[in-house]
Amino acid sequence: MKYVKEGQVPTLRIWSEIRKEKVILHFKDNGIGIDMKKNGSQLFGLYKRFNNNTDGNGIGLYMVKAQLESMGGNIVAESKPNEGTEFIITLPYVNPEHI
Repeated sequence: MKYVKEGQVPTLRIWSEIRKEKVILHFKDNGIGIDMKKNGSQLFGLYKRFNNNTDGNGIGLYMVKAQLESMGGNIVAESKPNEGTEFIITLPYVNPEHI
C-alpha cells in the first residue's frame, strides 16, 4: 500500500489456486504500477528502487524472491504504469495429509 495513486482509494485483491501440483498466490493492487519495459529485468535485484517518493532501501523484493526460491518457489510481476501491479507467487503443493 506504499505506492498508492494520489486521490484514489487503494485496493488489494488477494486470491489463490492450486494448479498442477503448485500453489499459486496472487496479490493485485491498483497502485502506481511499474514500467516493466524499463525496470522489469531489475525488479528483484538487490538495492534496486524505482520510486524515490517513499522510504526504502531496495531489498524487500530481493529478499522475498530469495526466500521463495529457497522453498522451491518463484515470484513474477505483471504491471503497467498507472494501472497497478500483480505479484504472482508459485510454491510446490504439499498435501497436508502427507505431513
